[in-house]
Amino acid sequence: MPAFGFVEAAMLRLILLVLALGAGGTAAYLVNVVQPTEANADSDTGAPVMATVDVLVAATDLPAGAALKPEDMRWQVWPSAAANDAFIRYSSRPAAAAELAGTVLRVPLRAGTPVIEDQVGHTNSGFLSGVLTPGMRAVAIPVSADRTAGGFILPNNRVDVLLALACDAAGTCENGVSVRTILQNVRVLAIDQTGDDAQRNAVVGKTATLELSPADAERIVGAEAAGRLSLILRAAEDETIVALDPVSAPAAPAPQAEGAATSRTIRVTRGGVSQSYQVE
Repeated sequence: MPAFGFVEAAMLRLILLVLALGAGGTAAYLVNVVQPTEANADSDTGAPVMATVDVLVAATDLPAGAALKPEDMRWQVWPSAAANDAFIRYSSRPAAAAELAGTVLRVPLRAGTPVIEDQVGHTNSGFLSGVLTPGMRAVAIPVSADRTAGGFILPNNRVDVLLALACDAAGTCENGVSVRTILQNVRVLAIDQTGDDAQRNAVVGKTATLELSPADAERIVGAEAAGRLSLILRAAEDETIVALDPVSAPAAPAPQAEGAATSRTIRVTRGGVSQSYQVE
């Protein structure tokens, strides 16, 4: 019996040891496997994933008047909530970069800025027709260095147009000249028939081509006939517009009454003696 009791005790200790090892392994498994899985589950059920779309953007800085090439554009991931309806999307136009190749930019684009259809024009009618905003007109006016900010006005700059008029005898203007602003925040399309501002060099030209509405085009042509025009350069970020006085054409001479007689005076000198005669 004592021998049997010793064997039974040894077996009991062995069983307890096996149970202890099993419990330890189970605990290690729960710590290393179960808990990280629960953490991952918590993270997966957190904030929802943001929806995105691929939109066409400029691959590099592009100046106004640049003819687009496929490599000038690329697709970029954009938050769907911030994607404007005017953006070109890969889902609807996967070949847009190739389709827009050869078109001309009407405005400069920074790298990463979305390309919008209204910002480009086709060149089959010439350069100015390609960069001209739909509904606007291109009007050329004569200029010189002293009337274009010393010659530092470039294509795609914004200017105000000033009109200088000579005062008549009844005028109250200073130094015999009246100066007023007739147009504000006007876009310069070209100087001397060139709109390529890639070099960004100052151009002292003889002709400035401005982008104007049809009504403003009529106004500036009439003003050019009435006086002298000058262009005043605006700051790039200046969008201030103030109310302007209407520009009126010079007053026509008062018509003479029908049938009214007119007379002229003629001075005749004979033998050193002058005499005046009234001629009807």
